[in-house]
Amino acid sequence: MATLKVTGDFVTLTSAITVEDFLKVKRYAPEAATLVDENGKEIFKIAYNPLAQEAPNKYGVEYGGVDFDGKMFAQFSNPVQGNHSDPEKEKNAIVERYANIISKLNVLESILAARLPEIENLENEVAGAIVIEGGDMND
Repeated sequence: MATLKVTGDFVTLTSAITVEDFLKVKRYAPEAATLVDENGKEIFKIAYNPLAQEAPNKYGVEYGGVDFDGKMFAQFSNPVQGNHSDPEKEKNAIVERYANIISKLNVLESILAARLPEIENLENEVAGAIVIEGGDMND
């Protein structure tokens, strides 16, 4: 499950999955990073872009950073600016603003995590079928 950490005037949203796993699944199953409605219309998606600076919104999350554990994160302005004297009020404001987004994000991250073993099996199967013969081609 993705987590939100509030530090002063900033909120950090940290993914439950690593950037390496995200990019691997996206390479083989790009549809796993997009939530669609019953008509096939995109309603929410996850992306990774090291230049990203946008806050999560109703259309998706674009992660722009990677933490020490390899997990993707997005950092954005706290909707409660300046006065942090009432932690419960601050928490409620963040819940109101981001609950629906986090709910969709968690659905997509679960889908991505579920696809990973299948993709790793595919890679292992293909790697097992590769035979490399000969030595240095420049000899």
